[in-house]
Amino acid sequence: MSGRVVLPLVVALVASVLLVSQAEARYGWDAHRISAQVAEYYLSDKAWANVLRLTNNQTLADICTWADDVRCKWLSLFGLFFFFHSYSLVDTTHPWSYSLHFVNPFHDPLAGECGYVDARDCVDDFCVTSAVSNFTTQLKENRSSEALLSDAVKFLTHFIGDMHQPLHGLQLFLFLFRLFALS
Repeated sequence: MSGRVVLPLVVALVASVLLVSQAEARYGWDAHRISAQVAEYYLSDKAWANVLRLTNNQTLADICTWADDVRCKWLSLFGLFFFFHSYSLVDTTHPWSYSLHFVNPFHDPLAGECGYVDARDCVDDFCVTSAVSNFTTQLKENRSSEALLSDAVKFLTHFIGDMHQPLHGLQLFLFLFRLFALS
């Protein structure tokens, strides 16, 4: 690749990282709290009583960012994720949950291919869509310990917010790379 192409490509990639990070940061805690408050409004009295019981009388808005607090903060794209999001690097009691916060559906507009295919995009059934399904099932069956059910409420509340977060997949970077590499 010639020097003429490399410099604009690097500038474009850095700019896209900054824009994506700013968009995600704007979504951040406030949007998670808002989506949790909307969910609270639609809960039945029985469901609300169970939430309060499982969360030690905390609201969904109070617990909606817990899942970010307990995941592993070191895994990221070139370290930019924690740099722009300024997560603390403490209390990573659930580092296994890192991949549950997102899904990366195949997205290649240049090839005319976009869309989510569970078997392809949720590797080993370990992504946000499977997490929502699994934690919902855990809560519906109500066979786990109170501690695990409490975690399920916290994860589920957060992951519903994550699923609605704009630009929450890394496929954007691959698309931008191909777009600028071809120009």
